[in-house]
Amino acid sequence: PARGDDNSNEGDFVNRNANFRTLPNSLLTLFRCATGESFNGIMHDMMAGAWGSNRLRCCPTCGAEIDGELNDSCGPAEGFWSLLLMLSYTIIMGFIILNGLFIGVIVDNFTNIGSEN
Repeated sequence: PARGDDNSNEGDFVNRNANFRTLPNSLLTLFRCATGESFNGIMHDMMAGAWGSNRLRCCPTCGAEIDGELNDSCGPAEGFWSLLLMLSYTIIMGFIILNGLFIGVIVDNFTNIGSEN
């Protein structure tokens, strides 16, 4: 049974508001993941149909039709790539955000030292 307005099997986290269908939605969804807001739920929704609660909502013939053949509505069979993508993205963005925070603290301390003299 489809849960979305456009007859797709959307998950609890990848839905009509957070998805990868268009570039703006993709960027907003990735920004949401970078802030730590439900990145693990988005990762789980992107995984294969045999994984966890995806068994309840994935349909083997409800996905896109490619070369006249109906595909699965969930992620790839092994789900390895969604796991690798989301975890590496989260680690890299966390590193970038923490670097920006540390650089801001260092610059702030240098300006405080310069104003004391």
